[in-house]
Amino acid sequence: MPHRVHVKGATSAPPDAVHALLVDVTTWSVWGPWVSAALESADPSGGGGAGAVRRLESRAFGRTVVSREEVLEVLPGRGITYGLLSGLPLRDYRGVVTVEPDGRGGSTITWSSTFEPQVRGTGWFYRAVLQRFVTDLVPALGRAAAGSTMSA
Repeated sequence: MPHRVHVKGATSAPPDAVHALLVDVTTWSVWGPWVSAALESADPSGGGGAGAVRRLESRAFGRTVVSREEVLEVLPGRGITYGLLSGLPLRDYRGVVTVEPDGRGGSTITWSSTFEPQVRGTGWFYRAVLQRFVTDLVPALGRAAAGSTMSA
């Protein structure tokens, strides 16, 4: 059975503002803990949609970690689905981030992922680390999106 991480959070930012940051990987190092975030290769249309590969560099446990993710699907204004290509000792990693209006002008952000560990018996550890990571990430995305709407 795959391991699962699931975090839900709220922001005063409208869904379009959240989604704009979510699909532009170059903003991820501004609102997230990454040292750098870039598009390694574009999608067939030249953008960051389905088929694009993102490169995210972070520091963890005193070392640099470079993760590569493929964008699997972009739902305009509603979210993205991505898969991990490399960087963590996980298999079949699939992440889904959705953004929904909350009925008051803000949004609900839901970030979920499933995975299998490459090394048997380590799933609990990666689930705990990723749960903490995403628990910090969701409000950071929400704050950044709320800040971007204030300056717009």
